[in-house]
Amino acid sequence: MKYVKEKLKGRKGQAFAEFAMMLPLMLFLIIVGLILALAINSKLTISNASHEAARVAAVTTDEDKIRAIAENGVINGGLMYQYESMTTFDPENDITINRHSDGTVSVTIQYKQPTIVPLIGGLLGNPDFWGTSIQLESSARFLDETKLVPEGTG
Repeated sequence: MKYVKEKLKGRKGQAFAEFAMMLPLMLFLIIVGLILALAINSKLTISNASHEAARVAAVTTDEDKIRAIAENGVINGGLMYQYESMTTFDPENDITINRHSDGTVSVTIQYKQPTIVPLIGGLLGNPDFWGTSIQLESSARFLDETKLVPEGTG
């Protein structure tokens, strides 16, 4: 019995030391998980906004209306124009409307998801390794119905 007590004597200190060594890794993984969850939410939001704007672009040539639909989809989805000093969404530059020669129209939206923690953006594809954002882009393409000829007029 005395042998067992002596053997277990230093175990509490060992467990605490192991916990102290693993704590930073566990916190890092939790933070990365939360940042990825926010990035997935942002990707879904801009995907939905580009889809809605492309549906409007399919039936109208009014670019102001198309941009307003895309911008409202992004902002009403909970995303922001700016985080601290970084511009995350600029409707003039981040919304692109293209009418293609194959009779389709596409709307592309870009968004910079802030990561808060340096390096994580670099690990997830940001060309600026120390950057604190994840570059997101979504595009939707529809048949351009503004170019269709109504029946009986052709």
